[in-house]
Amino acid sequence: MDAVWVVLIIGGLLALYILPSLIAAGRHTEMILVILVLNLLLGWTILGWFVALALAMLLPPLAATAATPGPTTTEPGAPAASGASAVGLPPAREGEFQIDPMRVAALSLFAPIVYQYWWLWRFFKLARRERFPRARSFWWILVPLYGYAVIGRLFHDLQSRLGPERPQAFNAQVALGLIVAANVSAGWGVRMSSIPFLVGGLALSCVFTAMALYQVQVGINAYLRQTYVGDPQSGLFPGEIIAVVAGLAALGLLVLGSSQLPTRQAPQLAAISVAGPSAAPTNASPPVTVTPSPITPSDFVLKMTSEPGDFVGQGRATTMTKPAWRLLPNVSSGPDSVSVSFETIDTTNFARWTVELAAPKGQALHPGTYLNATRAAFRAAGSPGIDVFGDGRGCNNVYGSFSVTKVTMDPQGAVQGFEATFEQHCEQPTAPALRGYVRFGIAASDQQARLETRSLG
Repeated sequence: MDAVWVVLIIGGLLALYILPSLIAAGRHTEMILVILVLNLLLGWTILGWFVALALAMLLPPLAATAATPGPTTTEPGAPAASGASAVGLPPAREGEFQIDPMRVAALSLFAPIVYQYWWLWRFFKLARRERFPRARSFWWILVPLYGYAVIGRLFHDLQSRLGPERPQAFNAQVALGLIVAANVSAGWGVRMSSIPFLVGGLALSCVFTAMALYQVQVGINAYLRQTYVGDPQSGLFPGEIIAVVAGLAALGLLVLGSSQLPTRQAPQLAAISVAGPSAAPTNASPPVTVTPSPITPSDFVLKMTSEPGDFVGQGRATTMTKPAWRLLPNVSSGPDSVSVSFETIDTTNFARWTVELAAPKGQALHPGTYLNATRAAFRAAGSPGIDVFGDGRGCNNVYGSFSVTKVTMDPQGAVQGFEATFEQHCEQPTAPALRGYVRFGIAASDQQARLETRSLG
């Protein structure tokens, strides 16, 4: 529930911040680019936000300054104006899909994912109503790979309808290429465990998509002007406003989730409290003694055994230790969690794995068994957390348990040694298990052989 409120608050604040730009886009205000730049670059000064809001509300809309086409009376023998003849063309209709391309591009950047799908839904609806030769249902875009073909065919149908009057800013092949590049960038960013790569990949995806939507919207506007006499630009649709708010909320959720990912940086770690029995689970061992134990490269191992059908481990057994693997210097604690990563020395077949184990929020991680663990970054109050991922694979929902054997820390509270076993199930509690043993900074305990083969209940 706390995460939901954070997302709603972030989405509401972002929507409030870009409110002047939304009003300017809805009214088709003159100098919309000036308002957009002022809102984005100087809105944080509060004065700049109010100036942008005033301009958006007070400046006249473009429709008020544009000449409204009057009744057309073609002289005998005179050529009809392209796209504006009163003969053979339907009258203008309100509520069409003629939108300012800059508004489409800007909103697809501000509120990605949801707004982009809303725009595609409107485009597919327009294509079916205008009887494009290869118009299909919107839901076909969700089919992997074939969805690109469906979108590309509609882009080409639009280009064919425009004929020689196609605007130079619209090219069906380029627009489809930008859509594909956007999805590749997003997929690459999601596979990266590093936050900078994740943010960079998703930002690049948003830019590519905004460029594609801008191009196609230019083509749509040209087609509607050709087909319908005096077709005006549309104001903000109710669905568009909902898509913007939902897109901002989704962006806030993504930022919130990304902030929980482990990074390569080693922040100053908070001291783990080892005093007080209330900090440990009911079945935990006595509090640990703080003993300095510097980590050496040889003091680490991660062993994993994956059952057939397990998505993360792919049904294989893996041992990570020297000389083929190294321990990354990003061991961190919350103080209620420990996160440690291992990667291959050989970059040819590079792989990286991360193990994150966490006690319930507000409790220090002590030796003992932790049952009913869920995904560590999103665990509820009172629940332990676990998340084992790597080699480009991870789980959205995690179910499992783990048993901590040893925890040693330096006087500042930084984790220096750790030993534990774990069991993880991906997406469903009954899914095939990924079991493992992790240790770094300390010698193996006498219970290691038993713990490595034990199935945690």
